[in-house]
Amino acid sequence: RDASLRRLLTIFFFLSVVSFPLVVVCVMPLFHSVAAATAATRGAKTRAPTRGRARKTLRTREQIRGTYAHRPDAPHVFALRPSGPQTRVQRAMISLEKIPPGCEAFLSDLDKVPCIQIGEFKLRLELDDDLSPELLDVALKELRETPEQQEKSIAELKALLEKDNDLKVPLDNRAWLIRFLRPTKYYPESAHKLIKQYYQFKVKHSNIYDGLSPKTEKNIFDHDILHVLPKRDQSGRRILVIELGKKWKHKKCTLDEVYKGAVIFLEAAIMEPATQVAGAQVVFDMDGLSLQQTWQFSPPFAKRIVDWLQDSVPARVKGIHIVNQPMIFNVVFNFFKPFLREKLRSRVSSYI
Repeated sequence: RDASLRRLLTIFFFLSVVSFPLVVVCVMPLFHSVAAATAATRGAKTRAPTRGRARKTLRTREQIRGTYAHRPDAPHVFALRPSGPQTRVQRAMISLEKIPPGCEAFLSDLDKVPCIQIGEFKLRLELDDDLSPELLDVALKELRETPEQQEKSIAELKALLEKDNDLKVPLDNRAWLIRFLRPTKYYPESAHKLIKQYYQFKVKHSNIYDGLSPKTEKNIFDHDILHVLPKRDQSGRRILVIELGKKWKHKKCTLDEVYKGAVIFLEAAIMEPATQVAGAQVVFDMDGLSLQQTWQFSPPFAKRIVDWLQDSVPARVKGIHIVNQPMIFNVVFNFFKPFLREKLRSRVSSYI
């Protein structure tokens, strides 16, 4: 009996060892099929809420951004329609303002400029606004500006310009004269020198300035890499952002076109009395700067930029900020370093 039991156990063990691989080979594909079907079912159940969340996120973004719908009954009125059920419709009104006398644009023949009103916020060129009490204090402390000093300096500057036979300038344009007196702290001799350098620079780089106006430089604005922020900083300065990294398509928009766009923006800014006093900040966003883009820079281009900012534009550049700076940017900045004087060099800040 014991011998028979041992034979049966031996046969059972043998059959188990032999049949186990067969069972694995036959059953595992079926198991995988069932597992895949189960996963697909679970995925279908979980994807539906995901799509719902995506739609919710999209709606939230639309509520933030809003959509502009043109009203046919009013050519310059747009409705800002957030898509949320409990949100309020805001109207963006686009109108044209006549340029005040003496505030004509340097590089344009326009006599009107657009302004946008969204709710209580109004985006416009502040051409005829009075200086705020804070900026009046800045003008007094930093620029020596008082009514008496202003009248005296204007008279002396006009006398200097009348004696200069090489210049033909609008002597009776008070606002134009003040544009050059404010950045030179109301020293007539310095303002006279700045005016000469301003026009000499344009003559020297006539290939850039001949015919330069916003309507001739549509390409740079279409690429959307130059932005003036709608609000000023805490010191009342205008902020120009230039994106020269991954957003800049250098084969479609040249570096000279970027320069022309910056000139147009700064020329418009210096028409504003508040910007003449408070100054401007320039932010270069270099995120994604490539090696091919660095090849677009050269020492002559760097010298032109630095000469323009340091000596040839009636603007107070209070800061140059380089953000998202990659290591390769050091190659570009080395072009500029030899031409920077200490005053402007001290106002350059870099952020990685």
